[in-house]
Amino acid sequence: MALKKLPIKTRINIISMLTIISALLIIANGLAIAFYESPIIVTAADPYIIRASTWEDFVHRVQGAKMVTIMYNPPSTDLKVEASIKINVSETELARDAVITFDGTFPPPGYSGPREKEDLKTWVSEQLGVDTEIIHTDRLISIERINAEDFWWRLSFGLPGLVEGGMVYAWLSLAFLLLLIGTGIHLRSARQKRYSIWIIIISLLSLPIGGGFIIGAVLGLIAGLAGIHGEQSLEQTFIGRIIRVLGISKRTLAEIVEDKTRMQNAISTILFVSVLCIFGSGLYAYNVNKIYSGTSASNLNSAYSIFIRGAVFADTDVYFGILQYISVGIIKWLLLSLILYLVISKLLRKDLAFDKIATISAFAYTPELIQVFTPILFTNEPFLSKGMSIGFLPLPMTWSLTIFLIARIWMVIILIVGVKAMLDISTSTAFGITLFAGTLYFFSTYMTLYNYIYIPGFTVKFPGSDAAMLLITSIAFLVAIFLQIFKKED
Repeated sequence: MALKKLPIKTRINIISMLTIISALLIIANGLAIAFYESPIIVTAADPYIIRASTWEDFVHRVQGAKMVTIMYNPPSTDLKVEASIKINVSETELARDAVITFDGTFPPPGYSGPREKEDLKTWVSEQLGVDTEIIHTDRLISIERINAEDFWWRLSFGLPGLVEGGMVYAWLSLAFLLLLIGTGIHLRSARQKRYSIWIIIISLLSLPIGGGFIIGAVLGLIAGLAGIHGEQSLEQTFIGRIIRVLGISKRTLAEIVEDKTRMQNAISTILFVSVLCIFGSGLYAYNVNKIYSGTSASNLNSAYSIFIRGAVFADTDVYFGILQYISVGIIKWLLLSLILYLVISKLLRKDLAFDKIATISAFAYTPELIQVFTPILFTNEPFLSKGMSIGFLPLPMTWSLTIFLIARIWMVIILIVGVKAMLDISTSTAFGITLFAGTLYFFSTYMTLYNYIYIPGFTVKFPGSDAAMLLITSIAFLVAIFLQIFKKED
């Protein structure tokens, strides 16, 4: 049921309830971080990696380890020590190999010797009760284990460096403020619109402490967006239309085409989607480059921070990339719109205004915004291993490529439904038009445009010969003829 069909009091209660639930989830996430003294990291089952929060905890856990590694490069103060040992994960499970890892600074508590590696190595062997022969330097067991896995992933709720120590309580104070706002809206509904913008801001600011396991931040954003428009239905707002288009609503696409402000909405959509798309893919690509750029020691440091600690790095390149990609997004949109317009108006000889086609094309790009979630789940694919092939296909199925393919398939479906709504034609004919125009668009962008302009973030390129291009184009043309998209109307 749409919110506009609900009584005002019921609508306010829903907004306040969503806000309160969001606040409680964010508080729970923050308290968990405070308890473990580090971000909450969920990883694949193997390899089994445990992060020790203190040196004393590390020493206690790894007495008599099978293998120990030390990563320390003077004069740097970064110190990482890891140990491989069998542990009982639970009372019901058998003992299994695990990596206990400590991330700190030199010198560790209790060490007063020289800064040389060999002296540190001797001291560590005494601390852990192991022979110096099993201690290795400038390597990390955890990264080796991740590299050996076919597929390994981690999901981090909280950002290292922003939540340790007492800092987490500063973020938690915002969550308690959100809880008060939700309660206040419930008691005094007149404050709903006034506080909605703060619900949105606090929900976004909760991301450094995990955003209430992400779910809390999403619920807060929904509550804030629903409240900021007052009595206006959420589905009538800009965000509401985006959500309905993502739900492949034919009625929404038809309404968008007939809207007098369709071009303004189209431009706003392209800008909105471009910013989210490149922020996610650019952040992911930047962190991948952190793993591979620099010396082997710095590569290990970066890989350790990203995979084990859950860190996400960023700098000005990521934010400038947003500005660069906006222009690329506009070029791609205009190119798709122009190709569709030429196919519909010239080949099919249908009278349809360019701005209507451009509007449908713009909203068809909305699935690209899911790339904003790319850096949330970080995997070793395709950067630390070869990837997983799909059946007999020599195609490594990676996390970033999965997001890319889902967005493109989703986009094609929306475009088919949009073309059908604009021209009032059958689904098969709309599919033929989209296939033919999409093939021309594919070669114009991925085979040509991307070779001449810089695309921030990660880019999927398709190597191919002229013969392959001709074959694919011919197949698309034959399918279009079979579906009778070039048939003249009586």
